[in-house]
Amino acid sequence: MSCCGRTGRGAARPLSQSGQPVAWRHYQPSGGSVDYPDEARADHARDKIGGTVTKIDARTGAPIE
Repeated sequence: MSCCGRTGRGAARPLSQSGQPVAWRHYQPSGGSVDYPDEARADHARDKIGGTVTKIDARTGAPIE
């Protein structure tokens, strides 16, 4: 089993200051991406294989800045 798995569907999502649910998207060097419910997991995956991490709206996938 991988160290960087996804969480279950019932997991609570963190909220942004405006109240929208947020997630973190890890853009992988291979061109793919994986969404994570918390920044620590996304950072861990980035540290292992490279790429970048961006905060996103969990419902729409749109980047949040």
